[in-house]
Amino acid sequence: MKKLTVTGQIKLGELQVTSNDFKKNISKFFEGTKGKTFTITYELMDTPEHWQHKYFHGILLPDMAKAMGETDLYYLKELILKKQFLLTPASNIKDIPSRYRSRCRIVTDIVPDENGNPKEIIVGFIPSLGDLTYDNMGSFITKSELVFFEDLQGRYSNEKLAMEYKKNMKK
Repeated sequence: MKKLTVTGQIKLGELQVTSNDFKKNISKFFEGTKGKTFTITYELMDTPEHWQHKYFHGILLPDMAKAMGETDLYYLKELILKKQFLLTPASNIKDIPSRYRSRCRIVTDIVPDENGNPKEIIVGFIPSLGDLTYDNMGSFITKSELVFFEDLQGRYSNEKLAMEYKKNMKK
């Protein structure tokens, strides 16, 4: 699948493209595509939700990892924080809300069946951060901050930038 990323800003109700060489790149992108279909996706980047993710992934998670002596950010996010704060009980696929099903991590356990043979069962799910609502992501960030500031006695590596991101997170 070919992909073209275009960035821009909305000024006075009009889209202004800020990507370098936009005309050249779009012409090249569409070469040889006569009769093909395409989708244009418009994503706002300055929403409070965007800043929540930018703050968590760009400030809090790396600073927390440093405070813990952890070098693997994926491990810290997926196997520690998300498991601790977002693991939701579920016994089957129908228990997982549809908004989470396509990207969640399903957590299973192995238990003996009625004959004593091992059987895998669903015990819960962990949603993708990208599927969380503004309030759910805010709660996840707050819980992660409590670990960072209280349990780890952590400090921001760039407090000014952290405060700017947090200001932009507010609705």
